[in-house]
Amino acid sequence: MHYAVVIGTTRRALMTRFPYAIYFRASAHTVDVIGVLHTSRDPRRWQVREPAERYVPGCLAA
Repeated sequence: MHYAVVIGTTRRALMTRFPYAIYFRASAHTVDVIGVLHTSRDPRRWQVREPAERYVPGCLAA
């Protein structure tokens, strides 16, 4: 994978067209998005935010 490892197994993808960074963890069959942040923000912000519920495709939260 060609995205920079930022901590542990978390990687960062920088968008070229928009000023955003996507933080994610990838395994053989899944990609878990940890956070999407504007690049003007403090990059440590995704590490201290509240944990979100896991997104499951096809399921909508009530």
